[in-house]
Amino acid sequence: MLGVMGGQLIVKWIMKNKIQILTGIVFSLLFSSCREKDVVPIVELHPQKSIEVLSDSSLFSKVRRMKAYQGDIFITEVGRGQILRLDADLNLKNTIGGKGNGPTEMVEMEGLDISGDTIAVFDVGNARIQFYDLSGKHLGAIPFRDLPIGNKWDLSFCAGEIVCNNSRIALDSAFVRMSVKDTSDKAFFGRLDRFDSEMQTYIRNGHFFFEDGEWLWAVSDNLPFLDRYDRFGNHVERYDFSQLPVIKDAIAYVQIQQKKTNSYATLINGACFDSERKRMYLLCNSWIEGEFFRNRILVLDLSSGKIQPECVWKLPDDVYRTMCLVGDKLYVFNGSRCLIERFGV
Repeated sequence: MLGVMGGQLIVKWIMKNKIQILTGIVFSLLFSSCREKDVVPIVELHPQKSIEVLSDSSLFSKVRRMKAYQGDIFITEVGRGQILRLDADLNLKNTIGGKGNGPTEMVEMEGLDISGDTIAVFDVGNARIQFYDLSGKHLGAIPFRDLPIGNKWDLSFCAGEIVCNNSRIALDSAFVRMSVKDTSDKAFFGRLDRFDSEMQTYIRNGHFFFEDGEWLWAVSDNLPFLDRYDRFGNHVERYDFSQLPVIKDAIAYVQIQQKKTNSYATLINGACFDSERKRMYLLCNSWIEGEFFRNRILVLDLSSGKIQPECVWKLPDDVYRTMCLVGDKLYVFNGSRCLIERFGV
């Protein structure tokens, strides 16, 4: 009898308070939905193949950049002063350049891009931009001692023009676009981020660049920003990814460290862009309980016109240096073990 009476009381209470109960359920579902959207899934990757010795019996030593082009992988191997061209199965196809100060040689290569079967690479040690064809034939060079090129040695090479970071910050522009045929034909543009000192402003406006049809994408190496520009240099949008956990934790760690006027900490150590899938891949620096890692890749989806985080790829070792993609294969240089690894994605 008591059980029946108790059941009737519960039914009456539910009927009396049904509006409040339904409202609570709706808010709970909305909150849960929002939380799910805020969470960026972490996907652990495992290598399909790796190499530490090339077919000419040489080892990797100091890989700085990797670039995919027509199904091949081009790698700047600073220890050899060469660009290595590998196929998708990591077989060596040919080498480009050589170490030294001669006209066709290189020292301390950095930024690398390829357009129309022509390779452009920053030969920092010899203060010039070198040009080669895919077979390794030297096509010429542009000395840059007197050019307004900033200290972040990255570039975009497309349609006979070079885009790179600008050293003349007094012009209040972050980038410079120059004609390869005539470097006096140049234009300054881009959003310049100002800091506490001129030195910090100069060294902290470094970016990675990617051309995509009518757009130019610029990724800061030390700020959580992805900027988009049109072909005329107009700033279109800035995407702030500082609230994503993989970046937020790194920012929190960097902010409590002692700051020096002539140095800074990077958040992004490498980037690559898939023009077919419209995805941006950012190799992130992380500090977990004070220990340094560089093994997480933030994947951003640009396909819908609205930039959205898709996932984070977690690599098995602690420190990676650079990366590129060929189709559904990710290639990375494992800095912990000095080898190239291939992952299926």
